[in-house]
Amino acid sequence: MTSPISVLKRHHQMRENTALGRQRLIFFETTAVFSLLLTVASFFYQPKSVFVISADVACMALTLGLMVLYVLRYLNVKDVSVSLSLILQAEISVHMLFLSTLGTTSASILVLQDAFLSLMLIMILLVTLFTYTPLTLSLLSFITYFACVVIADSAVVTAFFPIYIVILSGVVFFDAMAARGAKEIVEENVIAKKELREFVRVTGLSLEDIEEIVLLSKKGATSTERTRELLNRMDARLRDNLVGGVLAVKAQNDSSRDRLLAAFPNLTPTQISICQLILQDKKLSEICRTLGKTENNVNAQRSKIRSCLNIPREVPLKEALTEQLGLYLESEATYKKMFSGKNTEIFNFTSPLS
Repeated sequence: MTSPISVLKRHHQMRENTALGRQRLIFFETTAVFSLLLTVASFFYQPKSVFVISADVACMALTLGLMVLYVLRYLNVKDVSVSLSLILQAEISVHMLFLSTLGTTSASILVLQDAFLSLMLIMILLVTLFTYTPLTLSLLSFITYFACVVIADSAVVTAFFPIYIVILSGVVFFDAMAARGAKEIVEENVIAKKELREFVRVTGLSLEDIEEIVLLSKKGATSTERTRELLNRMDARLRDNLVGGVLAVKAQNDSSRDRLLAAFPNLTPTQISICQLILQDKKLSEICRTLGKTENNVNAQRSKIRSCLNIPREVPLKEALTEQLGLYLESEATYKKMFSGKNTEIFNFTSPLS
């Protein structure tokens, strides 16, 4: 049997195709239901007037209207979320202003209660990632509470006013910072998805193929048949470019490794690999990941490299390797120059026995 949560998830995914849209839909539906329940409950515990009752009925009608318009697709989730927020803040403001005119202690406490409801509404707006709506509601909430202080002339309401300002300022600041960070994440996700779609289009691979490549890469596993199959699925020109690029990089690395082997014949193959990665500006974690070794092992090998090449501890290893490799290449170039061209005749010995 399908659970209600599964039904709601399916409903949200069918109506909104983005995570942000689904968040706003959850905010709208949840806030609308709770506001209707609170409005009905307020008839039983809050003092009422014809004006307040009219405001409550109008709020309920507008909330239901927004829900209908969204279901019928006349309004999008952004519009209904913003509209509902403004309607609820207007209803709260009407309640607070009316209660402040009663001048009783119980009415002052109810004013504080509605002020907290306003703060909660602004905080809940965080999930919608709206920039200006929380600021607008904060301004309306501040004006309403200030008016209540003037109208009520209540020690309770007045004493709480500084605390209210501090809390409201904190909520606004938190909303602004969180919305900015969340928007950056959303923008990064949009860019990443766009790049992924472009990669899929250019390579001709499916998302399942890409996931398998990532999985093989993480496990360090290789499969010749699977690799050949994935390459064959790619566009021919892209496949040739990719294979050619890989071969070129491998040839360059092999050439670099050969030079290091010639320059440092006393080092082991593992130590040569570490030197090669150090000269490529690889960090310790990257070296460990590339060679499949622990940090302690790599650090021990680095110490042995220093010992074999007589490199002091205070000298950066990359700097010393670069210097010694440069000296070797210079001497090798000088040697080749001496025994090339016109100087090749020294190798053309004539045997005295001939």
